[in-house]
Amino acid sequence: MIRLEKIKNKNTKFRYFLWLIILIILVIVGHYGQVAFTRHGNLVKMDLVEKPTKLDVKANSALVVDCTTGQILGEKNADEQVKIASQSKMLTAYGVLQAVKKGHIKWDDQVTIPANADLSKQQKETFSHLEIRTGDRVSVRDLYTAMFTNSANDAAFALASYLTPANKSTQSVLQGWAKELKLSKSEWYNAAGQQNGDAFDNRIKTEPVSAANHASAKEVAQIASADLTLDPNLKTVGQQPYLTYTKNGRIKTTILTDFGQDNGQIAAQLKSPYNLSIVGLKTGSTPESGAALTAIVTDGQGNEFLTVINGAGDYEDHVQRFQKSLDMVGQVLNEKQAHTYHSGDTLQEMLAPNTQAGKIAVHVANTQTFWVKKGESLALKIPDHTTESKIKKDELIGTAVPKLKAEYLPSNINRQQNILLASSQSSNPANNWEKILRWIWP
Repeated sequence: MIRLEKIKNKNTKFRYFLWLIILIILVIVGHYGQVAFTRHGNLVKMDLVEKPTKLDVKANSALVVDCTTGQILGEKNADEQVKIASQSKMLTAYGVLQAVKKGHIKWDDQVTIPANADLSKQQKETFSHLEIRTGDRVSVRDLYTAMFTNSANDAAFALASYLTPANKSTQSVLQGWAKELKLSKSEWYNAAGQQNGDAFDNRIKTEPVSAANHASAKEVAQIASADLTLDPNLKTVGQQPYLTYTKNGRIKTTILTDFGQDNGQIAAQLKSPYNLSIVGLKTGSTPESGAALTAIVTDGQGNEFLTVINGAGDYEDHVQRFQKSLDMVGQVLNEKQAHTYHSGDTLQEMLAPNTQAGKIAVHVANTQTFWVKKGESLALKIPDHTTESKIKKDELIGTAVPKLKAEYLPSNINRQQNILLASSQSSNPANNWEKILRWIWP
């Protein structure tokens, strides 16, 4: 009997011990679960779905994009292929910018004007050009600038020829640049955007006279976005009232730009309830394409929008393409609100078990704006911990992702669409005992 009692006591003690172990495990699991829920509770929420505004604008195609993130905010037939006229010059500009970046050419290189770029016998009103002839020498910088300020066709032809290797055609070079930018459905015939029959010595004889460069509004925006990334100064180039270019190293010529001629009259006629400002980046005008414009529009809060509109009216129009670009952004602002995370904004702490501090306060490292429907709120997915052991103040230690499903402009550039996180404090590595204790009880 005594032996049986001892066995029962042992079994009872074992059961108590077992229940104690189970209880400890449940407490630890519960604690970790609470931490996980607290840290990751926002992951349970569904991502906010944000679709572009359907633009109500009289045009063949149109697009509004956030300049920084590439978020598509409004669109109309944005994937439809249309003739883009002189907006094509932005692809030629991309070729120039890439060649400069790679060190293949320099801005002050002197380009000898080839015969196919000599438009001196053509009317400027019909075929915009500079006062240059075959054999003249003009810098890469001056020709590049003239493509934007005056839509100079001879400048585009000259630069494309300059960048075309002897064993290739200019058309194949243009197509190569388009491929780099992932413009899979676009077609290219010449560097200036002229209809093939109006391209003079740049005409491709194997193609119909009606052949013309075409791309979608999204593809035009992709080109413009790449240009602006490579050359942020383009935001101000279009505002210059005069263009001065030098030929043959000594003869300087100063002329009014398209902006200088039209800006005062255009600005006086434009209306915007949101007090928007517009910078014309590149126009496009042929009878076949109608009035086109790629522009940058800004609001009073510092937000920048990239807009593209094609077929906005008669090709000789100087007002409606600008007004409709403002109207498009206004329509977006009627429906959407900006949710901006400013650089320096404090966010929740992150666990840092390998540091002495144990927790690290973090803040936003890069100002970033996302657009949602008015009345909607936006949450962030923030990492719950960092594995770093030694952290310096303002060191980048993670990335927060907006809980947003939105459409973004396809691109070959590294556009930042998330929130970079930086530490708000410094901390040295933790010792082994601190690490063990935090593993047991974080």
